[in-house]
Amino acid sequence: MMNKPWPSSRRGRVIAVSTALCLGVASSLSGCATLPSHSDPKAIHSYAPGESGTTVPGPQKGDAPDEVLRGFFSASAHPSHSHKAARAFLTSKSSDAWKDGNDAFIVQQLNINSSGQPLDDEATFDVSGSTIGVLGDGGTFTPRSGSYRSQFKLKKVNGEWRISSVPEGIILQSVDFEQTYRAYSVYFLDHTGRYLVSDRRWIYSQQDTIESSLMSLLASGPRQELAPGIGTALPAGTSITAKSDKVGGSTVDIKGLSQVSSDDRQKIAGQVVWTLIHADVRGPFTLMADGAPLLDQAHKSLSASDVSDLNPEPPEMNTLHAVADGSLETISASGATGDRGPFGRDGKILSAGITPNGGLAAVVERDNTGDDDEGRGQSGSGSSVLRIGHVMDTDADTRNSLEEADGAAQPIVRGRTLTRPSWSEDGTVAWTVADGKEIHRVEYQTGMDSKSGSGSVKNEYIVDNDALRAQLRSDDDGDDENNDHKISEFRVANDGVRAAMIIGGRVFTAIIAPGEGGKSRIMSPRELGEVFVGDTVTSLDWQPDGSLLIGTQSQDAPIWSVQPDGSDATRLTSNNVQAPVSAVASTRNELYITDSRSVLQLERNNSSDTATQNWREVPGLQGIRAQPIVSR
Repeated sequence: MMNKPWPSSRRGRVIAVSTALCLGVASSLSGCATLPSHSDPKAIHSYAPGESGTTVPGPQKGDAPDEVLRGFFSASAHPSHSHKAARAFLTSKSSDAWKDGNDAFIVQQLNINSSGQPLDDEATFDVSGSTIGVLGDGGTFTPRSGSYRSQFKLKKVNGEWRISSVPEGIILQSVDFEQTYRAYSVYFLDHTGRYLVSDRRWIYSQQDTIESSLMSLLASGPRQELAPGIGTALPAGTSITAKSDKVGGSTVDIKGLSQVSSDDRQKIAGQVVWTLIHADVRGPFTLMADGAPLLDQAHKSLSASDVSDLNPEPPEMNTLHAVADGSLETISASGATGDRGPFGRDGKILSAGITPNGGLAAVVERDNTGDDDEGRGQSGSGSSVLRIGHVMDTDADTRNSLEEADGAAQPIVRGRTLTRPSWSEDGTVAWTVADGKEIHRVEYQTGMDSKSGSGSVKNEYIVDNDALRAQLRSDDDGDDENNDHKISEFRVANDGVRAAMIIGGRVFTAIIAPGEGGKSRIMSPRELGEVFVGDTVTSLDWQPDGSLLIGTQSQDAPIWSVQPDGSDATRLTSNNVQAPVSAVASTRNELYITDSRSVLQLERNNSSDTATQNWREVPGLQGIRAQPIVSR
């Protein structure tokens, strides 16, 4: 059985640096620290445990006290042997006393200034900077906006300056962090056990092999904020080691699987293989469990094809749709073609979402029926309604059959406002938010035969989002009545576990986790873009690689690509873009946005300088402020 932590059974700022057990390392007075390149594989204790053959510059003879301090901060980016390289800049006594801890605080720029006039053999410096994040135990990154300020004392030892008083914890300059750490995806399972979910971790990159570090992270389980929504097929207490084979490929040894079923063994294989593949580790992969092949003798060495059913990469969808002038259109090189199904071309459509296979549309329309909504006590006039039905680009007989199956796309959810619908990866669950407050989950059933499917709602309910409301109250010091916390955009990622939303122009992410009675609930909410986009956000959507594409109302920075852990935010070219950006969408090859004038596209091209690229109008939508839609 998959080991999943079900919720029913489990559960600007001033930076506080955590402490941990101190390990003493002798300090050297000059030269370089060479970190060993080989050791026995071991479980990860912190964010970067691996051994390294990297030679890290140590204190140089005649260095001034401020140069010693800067050398110390640069060496702090190398964690091996309890930061042996950094301890070379300390006196022997301060090295023994320094508690480096498990967390590292990443600072944009360190300012080092003398505190008073230095003496001949003593000096004191004030160190300050802007904190942008925290690198925690297990390589987890958490955005953190705040300031860092501390004081360091130095004295001369045998004629050379060394740090005699150092605060607890690790401080990393962002430039050093970027040069010595790399992000990797460690894969766990969603609560159904059918899909892999990426848990992004930062690992020290200057080590000979990365396999053992990745496998130790896999064995330790998902990060705390993801744990309510995902799990693993690995039993508690499992140990994993890995090493590169001399003839090519890697061998992974797993211990503790004697009671694991064949089904869960297949899932373990998927977790291991896809974690290694996406870390650019060469296959094939020999997976051993308690001394025998993990699966069977015929599948001792595995490749991507052996675990293709758990491929975390979403299928390629290049068909572009759009809501233009209130109608649902399919866009091609020859122009725009209107939907010929139950949604028609009557100009009432406000937004839409298309399933990954392109077969179903969830559509938000203006509800002009004038009927009262008995459940809400509000009239239909001026409100919105969610409908679901087949996208029609087929022959007349098939259209008639599908329209009958859809029941003419009967209303499902009503509200004064409804957010743009978002679909699950398997195309069975649609999401929308009514009146900025109520998150609705709609499970839709089409049947086995697409021409005569039932086309009915299997289940629909309002999702528990108490954790999100509590977070918003906390952010506003408990003042909930005077704040309008309305969700204007709600998008579910391809993995079905993560959600991103816009609330008051700010970006929030959360986890969709199984709750009481199997119903979904919103967990682990947090603000994502306070450092770089603030409250200027107007649109967002998930990209195929799991990052977020974000549009803003800022002309200086209208488009961003942001990783879900907040560790990387890239401002995209804005050539030929006029803010605000009211809609975004993407495929693996193209980016689409709607600015103040029309729908624009930009080709992804890693080999060229994107700063010189121009956004261009989409053929078939020139001069139209439409909403671009990619099947998702």
